[in-house]
Order: sequence, then structure tokens, then C-alpha cells
Amino acid sequence: MIVLSSTMQGESSRQLTPDHSIVSNNSDADGRILSEREPFLTFDPNSQLAFEDKSRIYNSLVALVKAEYPFDNVLQDRAARFLKSLEPTVYKHEIADKLVTDLVPSSVGSPSGFVESFATLLSSPHSTLVAAALSFLHEAIPRSSTENGHRLVESDLLVKVFAILRPHTLPISENETILNYLSRIIDYFANLGSPPALLNLRITSPVDTYNHREMIFQKVVLPSSQFLTFLLTNRSMLNGDLLESFMSLLATLIRLGPFHRPTLEFVLASPIAMELADYLSYFEESHRVWVPLLTINFLLKEWKEEGPQVAQSGKQKMQALISEGFEDTLEQTMKHDKSEYYGSSIVRDCSSISKSLGSNVPRR
Repeated sequence: MIVLSSTMQGESSRQLTPDHSIVSNNSDADGRILSEREPFLTFDPNSQLAFEDKSRIYNSLVALVKAEYPFDNVLQDRAARFLKSLEPTVYKHEIADKLVTDLVPSSVGSPSGFVESFATLLSSPHSTLVAAALSFLHEAIPRSSTENGHRLVESDLLVKVFAILRPHTLPISENETILNYLSRIIDYFANLGSPPALLNLRITSPVDTYNHREMIFQKVVLPSSQFLTFLLTNRSMLNGDLLESFMSLLATLIRLGPFHRPTLEFVLASPIAMELADYLSYFEESHRVWVPLLTINFLLKEWKEEGPQVAQSGKQKMQALISEGFEDTLEQTMKHDKSEYYGSSIVRDCSSISKSLGSNVPRR
């Protein structure tokens, strides 16, 4: 049985600071040399830059972080603005792909250079820069191709992220933005194990399908286990966007379980079902309740369409939710005020889920 591991006792917390208190190992002379040769320190943040210029400045920023150059508040803000400027807009899929393959020229079409450079940015002691880097990844990767997402997982991106950032050691109240971005990033990569992602990747044979989902389990789910435990343990401290993104991640893990036995065992051995059921029963903001309900309604149909074996595993998964009072939650939620913006959708999804579970609770 796979059990979510708890944070190790005595492990030191990662210290991220928004100020410029870092002590640089560079002498003043070294700093002057860096100032003269690093484009990031001299470029105009308001200028319109070609991709080649952005690449040059990005790699300069990475070099400065790697050299532990002293970033004061001005340079931190400059870095955040620059990384924000790299984020592709909704329909710029080709730009998102190019960021992964060409932003670091030496990678020659491979994501390895991007992975290493991103890991370096996360090693910064400044929360402003770390949050900006995660925002950049959060915006870029979902707009990139599924193939690039797959290659980033293969290149151990998340394994490196967790090894460097150690998010289970970060104080929640001071790092909600960072933890929210990270939760959404994990959610995206975990969803690469879903049927639509396999369709995009043209993975069809049972062996290749299992191997792909096993890779997602080994390189996304398992490396996230301490982070999941940390947030599950401290669920009472989660609010707003972080709570919503984390519950979406839990719903994704529930979705994937029936397709892959180790993932199913992982979720069943954890309090994931209990926390999701509890979340739906107490949260009052309609839009935050609607998304998990929509996901559950969808996945019940998805499991059934994948065949009897997946459907049976799905029933096992739903039984874990039912044992935590999920049916009572549905009955209570079905009384939701339909005049609210998401009210009708919430009632409709609750009714559909209840019917799929064999319940006779009438729809209001």
C-alpha cells in the first residue's frame, strides 16, 4: 500500500525573502564585471523585444541567479516584469512551444536546457522571483503542445522543482501565491495521463498507455506526495485561489486512479476522498464548488466509456467518496439556490452524479 509521507521531523524550512538581504559571494569587482556583460542588468524593461533578445536576456537572468548576484528590490521587480512579458497569450501556441525548445538556444530543440534554467530560477532566495518564475511556467506550459508537456515530464522538471523548492517546508501564509501556482502546475502535468492527452500523443497500445501513465505516476504524482500531505494536513489554513486549485488537483488524481492501479492505490491510501467530500460540504462560494462537481460528473462518464475494468475501478473510487458522506453532501448541495450564477449548473451536476451512483434523490 502506498501511503502519503509526512514532512520529516527536524527538516529545516526553506527561507524565501522579498527583500535584498542575501549576502553575495561576488566581490565588488566581480559585480562590476557582471554589470558590464549581462544584458539583463542593462536592458530597457519598456522596450519591445524580438524573441532572440528575450532569449539573450532570459539566459542572462539565469546566469545572474546562478552566480548569486545580489538582487535588490528594483532588480527583483525587473525580473518579475521580464518573466511576465514572456508569458504567451491564449492563442499563441507556437510561441509557448518555442519558449520550451528555443528560449535556451544550447538545448537545440530539447527541453533539457529549459528545465535546467527554470530550476536555477527557483533556486533564488527571493519569493518575488520564484513566484514570477512559477507564474511564467503556469501560463506557458498549458498553452504549449501536449508533446512538449510530455517531454518536460520525461526531463524530470517536477522532480527538480520539488528537490529545489521543497514546498512542504514553506510557511503557507507567506507563500500562498507560490503554492497556488505549484498546485496548478502539478494539476496540468497529472492530466497528461488522461484519455484526451493520450489521444493527442497518439498513444494507443495497452503497453504504451500503461508505460506513459506509469511515468506520470513516478515523475509527477510521487514527487508531489510530500506537498500533497502538507496541504492536506493544513487544509484549514488554505483559502481562496489556493484552496480552489488544490481541490482541482485532488479531483484530477481521483479521475486518473481507475486508469492506473498504482495511482488508484495511492489515492485510496490517502485522505484525498475525505478532504474533497468535506470541501464540497462546507464551501459556500458557488464557483469554487461547481468546478469539482463538474469534474466528478465528467469523470463518471469518462470511466464508463473506457470499458468495464476502468468503470469497476471507478466504482471503487466513488465508494471511497461515498464512505465519507458524499451522497449526503450531494443531497444537501442539490438544495443550492438556482438563482445564483452557478446555481443551476451545480444542481444539474449534483442530479447527474446522484443518478450515476444509483441514488433516487429528486432534483429540485
